[in-house]
Amino acid sequence: MRITRRNPFTNEIISRDIDCTTEQLNSWYYRDVPIQKAMPHLSASDREFIMTGITDEQWDKLFGVAEEEPPAWLEPDYEDWDTVDSGIDEPAF
Repeated sequence: MRITRRNPFTNEIISRDIDCTTEQLNSWYYRDVPIQKAMPHLSASDREFIMTGITDEQWDKLFGVAEEEPPAWLEPDYEDWDTVDSGIDEPAF
């Protein structure tokens, strides 16, 4: 199916051929079915284009290329969570 969308950042109108049906689009758009459930066979790139009109190339240009793995400093250290003082007193009930 030919899908045409307007990129919200560039205002560019882009059309792509995406393997989906009218029924699948209606399920997502009108019936509030999550797009991952309505069209599970599509790539994340195709679903993003349907939802926002943003292509991979435009996403990378606007936000940078995603890294394969998040940096180590973003990974929480769960080992010490039981000993962390939250500074919040216990409830009084």
